[in-house]
Amino acid sequence: MSNRGKKGKSRSKEFELNSSDSETDKYDTILVGNILKKLTIQEQAFITQKYKKVPKSLIALWKKIYSRLELGKMQWQLRGENLHCFLKLMRVHFQSVQFRCEQLQEELNILEKAGIEELPKVSSCVIYRGNNVEWEKNANFQQWPFHALPKLLINLRDLEIFSPIYACFIDQFKKLETLKIHEGISKSAVKAIMESDLPLQTLHFYSKRLHILRGISNRTRLENLMLNVNTFQKSREEIVQLPNLLDIQIYDTTDPEETLQALIFMVDRSNIIMKRFRLNCGFMFHSEGLKQLNLKKCSALHELHLVNCQFDYEDMAKLNLPVSQSYAAFFNCPDLTDIQLLDFYKSCPNLKQFILGSCPQLTGELLHNIFKVRCDENYKQAFTFMIDDCPILLNSYQENEKYWERKTSVLKVEFLRADVAPAHYVHFYFHKYNPES
Repeated sequence: MSNRGKKGKSRSKEFELNSSDSETDKYDTILVGNILKKLTIQEQAFITQKYKKVPKSLIALWKKIYSRLELGKMQWQLRGENLHCFLKLMRVHFQSVQFRCEQLQEELNILEKAGIEELPKVSSCVIYRGNNVEWEKNANFQQWPFHALPKLLINLRDLEIFSPIYACFIDQFKKLETLKIHEGISKSAVKAIMESDLPLQTLHFYSKRLHILRGISNRTRLENLMLNVNTFQKSREEIVQLPNLLDIQIYDTTDPEETLQALIFMVDRSNIIMKRFRLNCGFMFHSEGLKQLNLKKCSALHELHLVNCQFDYEDMAKLNLPVSQSYAAFFNCPDLTDIQLLDFYKSCPNLKQFILGSCPQLTGELLHNIFKVRCDENYKQAFTFMIDDCPILLNSYQENEKYWERKTSVLKVEFLRADVAPAHYVHFYFHKYNPES
């Protein structure tokens, strides 16, 4: 009897354990069943045979859908162990990541709980701020969590930040090639970047604050630079020493005199290597500024874009414009006339195309005059007009469209594509190796 008693007691314990496990299994089975019942019987039978391939197939699917990790959104879709499981499986597959600056520590804690110390394949990171309400509540957010990012993102190459930066952590991303900063950044953080050995190729500052870029001439790999005119003026002697600089954008051109002096400096120092030049003339009060720029010195220029220009009915020959370019664009030039543009065309022997937008005084006479010149000079290649919002010119063309369709071997008219937009800043492009490249 005693043996039966012991045996019965053992059965009771075994039953309790199995009962507990059974409840968990039952709950999991119900969840799986709810998912599987959405499939057809054929799909269910297939899953039964291939169930071992489900994890691998899911990862392949997730790699396509969730290559960017956004914990702010992911927390609404997954929680607890499900979130941790997803993060572990995808750790080596994330290509990019987005963090919220106000919740950065919270998001780093989630990764830590999931056992993730590194995201080795992440090459791109964006740190953004919340909406205006959240930002006002958390404007003085803690900066120290930023220091954890270089160890987490060991192969980061592209960093874009939409929040103020006071902490010195950016210089610790040893492979960083692209850096874009939309808000303010402390002097110490800028200094650390300038003194680092980062392989930066692109550096953009979007704020209107003055930054002292002492040491930027040591960023010998830098190809693309964007900064406000005040920052440029303070560091321009070093900037023009950059050996591989191909592209520089200068914005916040609200001070006419300072902006003009900055541009004159660039043209004087870089005229023989300038490839394309886009100039928003909104800061100029009259055409005198174009004369002072003396762009005719740019003997290797391929493209010229002028936006918001007042030509004051000046003789184009007196504006010192370049003559070597193949393409010329004029946007929002309210007083540009047929005669001026024809004179400009005649002065540019390599010109192949005009891009014209919002030039209301241009008429159909421009087409006829340039057509006549092309015929007289016996050019082998057709000249192209790309036009938008030039009402008189467009109306004239449309009224004589059949006529111009027969002349396309000499002159073609096209409507301006949506992707061709006027420059908002001052934009210099340089030849990579020599003016013939």
